[in-house]
Amino acid sequence: MKARKIILISYDIEISDANGSIKKIPYDIKRSIADIFLAPHLKLNGSSLIKNWKIAEKILGCEEDFILLTPEEFSILSSAIEVIDVFTKNDVEMIRRIQEAEVVEVEEKKK
Repeated sequence: MKARKIILISYDIEISDANGSIKKIPYDIKRSIADIFLAPHLKLNGSSLIKNWKIAEKILGCEEDFILLTPEEFSILSSAIEVIDVFTKNDVEMIRRIQEAEVVEVEEKKK
């Protein structure tokens, strides 16, 4: 079975504090990707919300530096990033990692 491998290693982003000073903080890529699955812009019905929530939980619970998404999960994510229109420069690296996710061959677990 094929899967998409998305790198989940945090990266630094620059933000302005209340005084206008720029500081670097780590970007929570797992939380940001999980939030994409639940974004209001997607106008999810109940069934879709539950389905997307399960994928978001999978990402949030991932302890590896990467996540493998099934073709269906990746399709949902790819479609969502085309619908959501509130991304900023801080999201560029995350979007690049999603769009350029490597296709890898994985063995299916035997039941």
